[in-house]
Amino acid sequence: MGHGAGSLSPWMHPELKKLGLPAICLESQHVRAAMSTQRNKTDKPDALGIAHIMRAGWFRQAYIKSESCYRTLFLLTHRPNLKAKVP
Repeated sequence: MGHGAGSLSPWMHPELKKLGLPAICLESQHVRAAMSTQRNKTDKPDALGIAHIMRAGWFRQAYIKSESCYRTLFLLTHRPNLKAKVP
């Protein structure tokens, strides 16, 4: 089962793995390059394109960092907002 790297991937990928599904996070640049000739950019053709990429093996696996790393990054990114709200 392949899915593209995106904003929800750090949270979705570990949960799919916990369920025992063979999840692979694909590098979005490689997926975009492989599907660049696609005429219709909707969900159904995208899903079929990702399935074809997985069957053919034309993908590079993206690295998913740990949950604590993403939580730290989230806090550092939103630190100015958090500081403004706390007196």
